[in-house]
Amino acid sequence: EKIDFIKMVTDTKITEMEKNEEEKDLKEPLEGGELAATDAKEGEKPAEIIHDHPIFRIVEDGDLETIQNLIEVEGLNIELEDQHGMTPLMHSCWKGTLAVTEYLLKQGADPNGGNHEHHYTCLHFAGLAGKAEVCRMLLEAGAKSYHTNTVNRTAASMAAFVGNHDCVSIINNFVAKEDVWYYTRKQPLESEPKLPVSLAKPLYRIVMGMNTHPVRIALLLREEPALLQNISKVTKVLELMSDKEYKNRRDVNEVLSLKFHILQFIFKNIELEKEKDEKKSGEKKTPFIDRWIKSMLIGRESDGYAVYQENFLRQGIKEFPYPELQLFKMLVTNFSHCMNYGDGQTAAEYINGAFNGQKGFKDFENCDTCGEEKAMKKCATCKSVDYCNQTCQKFHWFMHKKFCANLATTYKESKERQDKREKEETEKKSNEENAKGSDSIEVSTEPASS
Repeated sequence: EKIDFIKMVTDTKITEMEKNEEEKDLKEPLEGGELAATDAKEGEKPAEIIHDHPIFRIVEDGDLETIQNLIEVEGLNIELEDQHGMTPLMHSCWKGTLAVTEYLLKQGADPNGGNHEHHYTCLHFAGLAGKAEVCRMLLEAGAKSYHTNTVNRTAASMAAFVGNHDCVSIINNFVAKEDVWYYTRKQPLESEPKLPVSLAKPLYRIVMGMNTHPVRIALLLREEPALLQNISKVTKVLELMSDKEYKNRRDVNEVLSLKFHILQFIFKNIELEKEKDEKKSGEKKTPFIDRWIKSMLIGRESDGYAVYQENFLRQGIKEFPYPELQLFKMLVTNFSHCMNYGDGQTAAEYINGAFNGQKGFKDFENCDTCGEEKAMKKCATCKSVDYCNQTCQKFHWFMHKKFCANLATTYKESKERQDKREKEETEKKSNEENAKGSDSIEVSTEPASS
């Protein structure tokens, strides 16, 4: 009887241990960090996890037709996750397949979805892969740029880390359409909306731009006369947008707050100068906005450097109402290190760099008129100044013509020195090869030892 009792107790303990092990296995994380379906939060549908489903390979191959069949015909869950917590949309963003990404987003894929083991989002993957258009698609679909990974880095930070500055520019400068169209609706206690509906689209084009150079903004106003006619309303809206980005309790956006302030500062100056110009009597042969553009390009007599524009932009930063922001402090520090105008970057380049991300090196030239990147045209005479189009060249000619001849002479002398140096290096290399060839011939003609 004692033996039977001990055996019964032992069997009971073994059964309890096996039961505890089963419960423990259910609660342990699966491979990749996801919890089992039995441990999902109450009221939430657990994510469907399949470690090796064909759709992940098909998405990477970019086979859109097969993907459509799997989702629309076979009813595959579009938020399916692999062993790392990555959805098909995440794989598509990493590979940068525009057609597949667009299709998945139209089918309702969550741009903020997935449960990646290191908390990477779709925007992280697109930024790391250098897929600028995919970043734009995700942001327009509602992707949040403030999400961080396990090392506390946003998508913009990770893109900047690997040198994908186009992605950084798009992420940092993205503005949701609703943020502009909000001001076209009449609010309580208002007799009319702050912004006419007809101005929403051109204003959105300006705030989405990646170049805040004052001449570039003025050229856009030149293309959109309606904005210039209602410039006081546009100025007020930009001021409100700047305050809103700073006072956002959930996420203070320093970049957009400072960017909207600079745009507001430029618009306000154009408004004041326009009012002064309208009070002056006499015939005006040149449109006001053209004269304002040229005022920004007036340079000093020695080298044509636009001193007025430099001081204008520095004053705009100085008037920013929230000096405690780190971006403001960084710009002030940069300006203080560049007190001799012309020795370093211009104020416009520093400001654009703050919005679009600082570049370690630059393999392109900016337009000398509007500051637009990747200016592909040069002055035909001196080959020393760069422009993005003929319009910019015409605006800048009144200043450049004073220095064009001297720059042409300097360029010609530099070109001659470079050609001479290259010729000498070529001759030297040729002589070395000839000497090496003659040595090898002498060695081969020596009699062999018996």
